[in-house]
Amino acid sequence: MKNKNAIPFYDYIDELNNNQSNWNFDNSTYPNNSYRKIKFDDYKKLIYKNTYMRLYNILINMYKWDTPKYISARTIELGYALAGQVCFFKSKVGTYCLPCYPHNRYNIYGDPVQVKTQGFNGFQLTINVKYGDDIPIRLDGDNIDTFSILDETEDYGVYSRDNDLCYPYINYVKEFAIDLTDKIIAHHIATQRIKVPYLWVVNDKDLKTTITDLMEKITDNDIYVVQTKNNSMKELDKSIKLENIQLAPNVVKEIENAIVFRMGQYCEHIGIKSNPQPDKSQVVLTSEINANDGLIMLQDNIRFSQRQKFCKDIKDIMGIDIKVEKNININEMIQNTTEEFINANGERKNNKETE
Repeated sequence: MKNKNAIPFYDYIDELNNNQSNWNFDNSTYPNNSYRKIKFDDYKKLIYKNTYMRLYNILINMYKWDTPKYISARTIELGYALAGQVCFFKSKVGTYCLPCYPHNRYNIYGDPVQVKTQGFNGFQLTINVKYGDDIPIRLDGDNIDTFSILDETEDYGVYSRDNDLCYPYINYVKEFAIDLTDKIIAHHIATQRIKVPYLWVVNDKDLKTTITDLMEKITDNDIYVVQTKNNSMKELDKSIKLENIQLAPNVVKEIENAIVFRMGQYCEHIGIKSNPQPDKSQVVLTSEINANDGLIMLQDNIRFSQRQKFCKDIKDIMGIDIKVEKNININEMIQNTTEEFINANGERKNNKETE
């Protein structure tokens, strides 16, 4: 018996090829390879994930490390970002630098005497922390206690904070990723409102399907043709109504400015200089650009000086050379990321600085 649901062989092959072409390396498939076909909630989650990763990449690429081959420079910055602190240590299993957390006791200045290091594969090891001078844990009359209530281990290392409070800067990534995602989605909606400035109100089910197809074609920038049934055409002017919901084009520009502004605030939070007046498309005064230099330099120096001290302590205590420097290409990375957020095609690169 013939299957009533069967389709012609060549149509089947075309459908099979289309389906195969939609599969990605991450084993996900999107109809017609168009993000607009994804459920809007999924689209928003995707934007957040991409924004989060772009901001995260900027954070962990602010500094460049020169380390021995057995040390992962990437892991150092990941440890600073995620835990706010790292430990460079020698142990029976090797020499590594990993994220860590204070363990057991602090010395009299509030610095940890032991830390628990944490590898990304679940590896954990308790490490004794060494400082340039022996600093007591507790002063009790004439007794100086430097070792009480510690886990027994001969493994030792050098401890470092990303900032004085060990605050994980990944929290800034999360904060600004949420806010920028909201603005990027608003930009997407606003541009669609400009492209389709009308709302169709219909009272016929067939017309609704037709208009829905039309809207999808407009959204996807396809050539479109409206086709209705003959009986619908006769009453078309009575069955459909256009409501003007046109959006002022300057709204899109203001959203773009807001994206650039918040991106600049993110950079300032992590210690990178940015343009504080993104809405000025022609002339930006040098005095305005330099207005926040003191605070930005403070943010940067707090984090960079901790890394420089870390290198010095490793050399003094463990005799191992590592070096750190600021990444001079970070501003280009920020510029490219910002343009990706607003699809500005590089127009903001033409801003001029004048005295």
